[in-house]
Amino acid sequence: MNETIISEFSNNIKVYYTNQKPSLPMSYSEDVNRHWESLLVNGKKFFNGDVFTINNIQANEECINIFVGLTDYAHFLYTINKNNYEGNDCRVIHTSVLIETSDNKFAIGEMNEGTAFPFKLQFIGGGIDKSDINGDILDLEHNIKKEILEELGIEVENKRIVKSLKPCYLKSGGQGNFLSAIYKLDLLINEDELKVLLNKHNEDLALRMELQEIRSLIFLDAKKQAIEEFATKDKRQMDGNLIATLEAAVGIRPVLKFE
Repeated sequence: MNETIISEFSNNIKVYYTNQKPSLPMSYSEDVNRHWESLLVNGKKFFNGDVFTINNIQANEECINIFVGLTDYAHFLYTINKNNYEGNDCRVIHTSVLIETSDNKFAIGEMNEGTAFPFKLQFIGGGIDKSDINGDILDLEHNIKKEILEELGIEVENKRIVKSLKPCYLKSGGQGNFLSAIYKLDLLINEDELKVLLNKHNEDLALRMELQEIRSLIFLDAKKQAIEEFATKDKRQMDGNLIATLEAAVGIRPVLKFE
Protein backbone atom coordinates (compact mmCIF):
# COMPACT_ATOMS: atom_id res chain seq x y z
CA MET A 1 0.00 0.00 0.00
CA ASN A 2 1.28 3.51 -0.86
CA GLU A 3 1.93 5.91 1.99
CA THR A 4 -0.77 8.54 2.50
CA ILE A 5 0.65 12.02 1.90
CA ILE A 6 -0.88 15.37 2.83
CA SER A 7 0.32 18.26 0.66
CA GLU A 8 -0.33 21.97 0.36
CA PHE A 9 -3.43 22.91 -1.61
CA SER A 10 -4.27 26.40 -2.80
CA ASN A 11 -5.76 27.92 -5.91
CA ASN A 12 -2.65 26.80 -7.84
CA ILE A 13 -4.36 23.46 -8.62
CA LYS A 14 -6.35 23.22 -11.86
CA VAL A 15 -8.34 20.18 -13.00
CA TYR A 16 -8.99 19.85 -16.74
CA TYR A 17 -11.63 17.68 -18.39
CA THR A 18 -10.33 15.84 -21.47
CA ASN A 19 -13.39 13.68 -22.35
CA GLN A 20 -11.07 10.70 -22.95
CA LYS A 21 -11.96 7.19 -21.78
CA PRO A 22 -9.20 4.80 -20.69
CA SER A 23 -8.42 1.86 -22.95
CA LEU A 24 -8.51 -1.18 -20.65
CA PRO A 25 -7.11 -4.66 -21.47
CA MET A 26 -9.80 -7.25 -22.16
CA SER A 27 -8.86 -9.44 -19.18
CA TYR A 28 -9.02 -6.45 -16.83
CA SER A 29 -12.42 -5.36 -18.24
CA GLU A 30 -13.74 -8.88 -17.70
CA ASP A 31 -12.66 -8.74 -14.06
CA VAL A 32 -14.45 -5.41 -13.65
CA ASN A 33 -17.65 -6.81 -15.18
CA ARG A 34 -17.55 -9.96 -13.03
CA HIS A 35 -17.20 -7.87 -9.88
CA TRP A 36 -20.08 -5.61 -10.94
CA GLU A 37 -22.37 -8.55 -11.68
CA SER A 38 -21.57 -10.12 -8.31
CA LEU A 39 -22.64 -6.89 -6.56
CA LEU A 40 -25.96 -6.85 -8.42
CA VAL A 41 -26.60 -10.54 -7.73
CA ASN A 42 -26.06 -9.87 -4.03
CA GLY A 43 -28.75 -7.21 -4.00
CA LYS A 44 -26.82 -3.97 -4.50
CA LYS A 45 -28.90 -1.40 -6.40
CA PHE A 46 -26.12 0.59 -8.04
CA PHE A 47 -26.28 2.65 -11.23
CA ASN A 48 -23.24 2.31 -13.47
CA GLY A 49 -22.87 6.00 -14.21
CA ASP A 50 -19.89 8.14 -15.23
CA VAL A 51 -16.88 8.57 -12.94
CA PHE A 52 -13.96 10.90 -13.62
CA THR A 53 -10.53 9.26 -13.59
CA ILE A 54 -7.11 10.92 -13.67
CA ASN A 55 -5.20 10.46 -16.93
CA ASN A 56 -2.19 12.65 -16.23
CA ILE A 57 -0.70 15.06 -13.66
CA GLN A 58 1.78 17.81 -14.52
CA ALA A 59 3.32 19.60 -11.53
CA ASN A 60 5.87 22.40 -11.39
CA GLU A 61 6.85 25.17 -8.96
CA GLU A 62 3.95 27.44 -9.95
CA CYS A 63 0.98 25.10 -10.46
CA ILE A 64 -0.41 21.58 -10.55
CA ASN A 65 -2.43 20.63 -13.65
CA ILE A 66 -4.56 17.49 -13.38
CA PHE A 67 -6.15 16.01 -16.51
CA VAL A 68 -9.14 13.71 -16.13
CA GLY A 69 -11.33 11.64 -18.43
CA LEU A 70 -14.35 9.40 -17.99
CA THR A 71 -14.77 5.84 -16.80
CA ASP A 72 -17.71 4.24 -14.96
CA TYR A 73 -18.85 3.31 -11.45
CA ALA A 74 -18.15 -0.40 -12.00
CA HIS A 75 -14.49 0.42 -12.68
CA PHE A 76 -14.38 2.61 -9.55
CA LEU A 77 -15.94 -0.05 -7.27
CA TYR A 78 -13.64 -2.74 -8.63
CA THR A 79 -10.64 -0.52 -7.88
CA ILE A 80 -11.57 0.26 -4.28
CA ASN A 81 -12.35 -3.38 -3.45
CA LYS A 82 -8.85 -4.55 -4.42
CA ASN A 83 -5.91 -4.82 -2.03
CA ASN A 84 -3.40 -3.28 -4.41
CA TYR A 85 -3.31 -0.44 -6.90
CA GLU A 86 -2.26 -1.04 -10.53
CA GLY A 87 -1.97 1.16 -13.60
CA ASN A 88 -5.34 0.22 -15.15
CA ASP A 89 -7.30 1.10 -12.01
CA CYS A 90 -9.64 4.04 -11.70
CA ARG A 91 -7.87 6.96 -10.02
CA VAL A 92 -10.40 9.53 -8.93
CA ILE A 93 -10.10 13.04 -7.62
CA HIS A 94 -12.83 14.11 -5.25
CA THR A 95 -13.45 16.89 -2.79
CA SER A 96 -13.70 16.79 1.00
CA VAL A 97 -14.17 19.45 3.65
CA LEU A 98 -12.67 19.69 7.12
CA ILE A 99 -15.40 21.40 9.14
CA GLU A 100 -14.62 23.26 12.35
CA THR A 101 -17.41 24.67 14.51
CA SER A 102 -17.27 27.87 16.53
CA ASP A 103 -16.52 25.83 19.68
CA ASN A 104 -13.44 24.28 18.01
CA LYS A 105 -14.84 20.86 17.12
CA PHE A 106 -14.10 18.97 13.91
CA ALA A 107 -17.29 17.50 12.37
CA ILE A 108 -17.11 14.11 10.62
CA GLY A 109 -19.97 12.45 8.78
CA GLU A 110 -21.29 8.92 9.37
CA MET A 111 -22.74 7.59 6.13
CA ASN A 112 -26.35 6.45 6.12
CA GLU A 113 -27.81 3.06 5.25
CA GLY A 114 -28.59 2.86 1.54
CA THR A 115 -25.38 4.63 0.54
CA ALA A 116 -22.48 2.79 -1.09
CA PHE A 117 -20.60 2.73 2.25
CA PRO A 118 -23.12 2.49 5.11
CA PHE A 119 -21.87 3.69 8.54
CA LYS A 120 -18.44 4.62 7.16
CA LEU A 121 -16.86 7.70 8.75
CA GLN A 122 -15.73 10.35 6.29
CA PHE A 123 -15.62 14.06 5.67
CA ILE A 124 -18.49 15.78 3.92
CA GLY A 125 -17.72 15.76 0.20
CA GLY A 126 -18.00 13.60 -2.86
CA GLY A 127 -17.12 12.84 -6.43
CA ILE A 128 -16.96 15.35 -9.23
CA ASP A 129 -19.73 15.20 -11.83
CA LYS A 130 -20.58 16.91 -15.12
CA SER A 131 -22.36 19.79 -13.39
CA ASP A 132 -18.92 20.88 -12.15
CA ILE A 133 -17.55 21.34 -15.68
CA ASN A 134 -16.95 24.97 -16.66
CA GLY A 135 -15.55 24.97 -20.19
CA ASP A 136 -12.59 22.60 -20.00
CA ILE A 137 -12.15 23.13 -16.23
CA LEU A 138 -13.57 20.94 -13.46
CA ASP A 139 -14.52 23.45 -10.77
CA LEU A 140 -13.52 21.94 -7.41
CA GLU A 141 -14.97 24.80 -5.35
CA HIS A 142 -18.32 24.48 -7.14
CA ASN A 143 -18.29 20.78 -6.31
CA ILE A 144 -17.58 21.12 -2.59
CA LYS A 145 -20.17 23.87 -2.16
CA LYS A 146 -22.71 21.58 -3.82
CA GLU A 147 -21.74 18.66 -1.56
CA ILE A 148 -22.03 20.79 1.59
CA LEU A 149 -25.51 21.86 0.53
CA GLU A 150 -26.63 18.33 -0.44
CA GLU A 151 -25.30 16.59 2.66
CA LEU A 152 -25.75 19.23 5.37
CA GLY A 153 -28.21 21.72 3.90
CA ILE A 154 -25.77 24.62 4.40
CA GLU A 155 -25.39 27.38 1.81
CA VAL A 156 -21.73 28.43 1.93
CA GLU A 157 -22.78 31.98 1.04
CA ASN A 158 -24.90 32.19 4.24
CA LYS A 159 -22.73 34.52 6.33
CA ARG A 160 -24.81 33.91 9.47
CA ILE A 161 -23.52 30.32 9.48
CA VAL A 162 -20.29 30.28 7.48
CA LYS A 163 -17.17 32.21 8.45
CA SER A 164 -14.98 31.03 5.55
CA LEU A 165 -14.32 28.27 3.00
CA LYS A 166 -10.74 27.92 1.76
CA PRO A 167 -8.59 25.28 0.00
CA CYS A 168 -6.52 23.49 2.59
CA TYR A 169 -4.80 20.16 1.74
CA LEU A 170 -4.32 17.71 -1.09
CA LYS A 171 -4.29 14.03 -0.08
CA SER A 172 -2.49 11.53 -2.32
CA GLY A 173 -1.28 7.96 -1.95
CA GLY A 174 -3.03 5.37 0.18
CA GLN A 175 -4.69 2.14 -0.96
CA GLY A 176 -6.36 3.49 -4.09
CA ASN A 177 -3.85 6.29 -4.77
CA PHE A 178 -6.80 8.66 -5.07
CA LEU A 179 -6.49 12.45 -4.84
CA SER A 180 -8.67 14.34 -2.41
CA ALA A 181 -8.88 18.13 -2.64
CA ILE A 182 -9.62 19.10 0.96
CA TYR A 183 -11.18 22.43 1.89
CA LYS A 184 -11.49 24.01 5.36
CA LEU A 185 -14.95 25.24 6.37
CA ASP A 186 -15.02 27.42 9.48
CA LEU A 187 -18.50 27.87 10.94
CA LEU A 188 -20.05 30.56 13.11
CA ILE A 189 -22.27 27.98 14.83
CA ASN A 190 -21.38 25.42 17.50
CA GLU A 191 -21.65 21.63 17.68
CA ASP A 192 -25.23 21.59 18.97
CA GLU A 193 -26.42 24.09 16.37
CA LEU A 194 -24.84 22.07 13.57
CA LYS A 195 -26.57 18.91 14.83
CA VAL A 196 -29.91 20.73 14.70
CA LEU A 197 -29.23 21.88 11.13
CA LEU A 198 -28.41 18.34 9.99
CA ASN A 199 -31.51 16.87 11.65
CA LYS A 200 -33.71 19.50 9.99
CA HIS A 201 -32.05 18.88 6.62
CA ASN A 202 -32.57 15.10 6.90
CA GLU A 203 -36.22 15.62 7.84
CA ASP A 204 -36.69 17.78 4.74
CA LEU A 205 -35.02 15.12 2.56
CA ALA A 206 -37.28 12.42 4.01
CA LEU A 207 -40.38 14.48 3.21
CA ARG A 208 -39.17 14.79 -0.39
CA MET A 209 -38.41 11.03 -0.52
CA GLU A 210 -34.74 11.79 -1.17
CA LEU A 211 -31.71 9.89 0.17
CA GLN A 212 -30.25 11.12 3.45
CA GLU A 213 -26.53 10.65 2.86
CA ILE A 214 -25.27 11.60 6.33
CA ARG A 215 -26.78 9.58 9.19
CA SER A 216 -25.11 11.59 11.95
CA LEU A 217 -22.11 13.74 12.74
CA ILE A 218 -19.16 12.76 14.94
CA PHE A 219 -17.46 15.65 16.76
CA LEU A 220 -13.82 15.74 17.89
CA ASP A 221 -11.96 18.41 19.80
CA ALA A 222 -9.55 20.17 17.45
CA LYS A 223 -6.59 19.18 19.63
CA LYS A 224 -3.68 16.73 19.28
CA GLN A 225 -4.74 14.47 22.15
CA ALA A 226 -8.30 14.05 20.86
CA ILE A 227 -7.10 13.19 17.35
CA GLU A 228 -4.49 10.73 18.64
CA GLU A 229 -7.12 8.93 20.75
CA PHE A 230 -9.57 8.82 17.84
CA ALA A 231 -6.90 7.42 15.49
CA THR A 232 -5.86 4.65 17.87
CA LYS A 233 -9.14 3.69 19.57
CA ASP A 234 -11.97 4.12 17.04
CA LYS A 235 -12.18 0.94 14.96
CA ARG A 236 -15.03 1.92 12.64
CA GLN A 237 -14.50 1.93 8.87
CA MET A 238 -13.03 5.26 7.78
CA ASP A 239 -12.23 7.03 4.54
CA GLY A 240 -8.57 6.94 3.53
CA ASN A 241 -7.99 10.68 3.95
CA LEU A 242 -9.68 11.06 7.35
CA ILE A 243 -6.96 10.36 9.92
CA ALA A 244 -4.14 11.86 7.84
CA THR A 245 -6.06 15.11 7.36
CA LEU A 246 -6.99 15.41 11.04
CA GLU A 247 -3.37 14.76 12.00
CA ALA A 248 -2.18 17.47 9.60
CA ALA A 249 -4.75 19.93 10.97
CA VAL A 250 -3.43 19.65 14.55
CA GLY A 251 0.28 19.44 13.68
CA ILE A 252 0.87 15.70 14.16
CA ARG A 253 1.58 15.05 10.46
CA PRO A 254 3.74 17.27 8.23
CA VAL A 255 2.24 19.06 5.24
CA LEU A 256 4.46 18.68 2.18
CA LYS A 257 4.76 20.24 -1.23
CA PHE A 258 2.95 18.18 -3.88
CA GLU A 259 5.29 16.34 -6.26
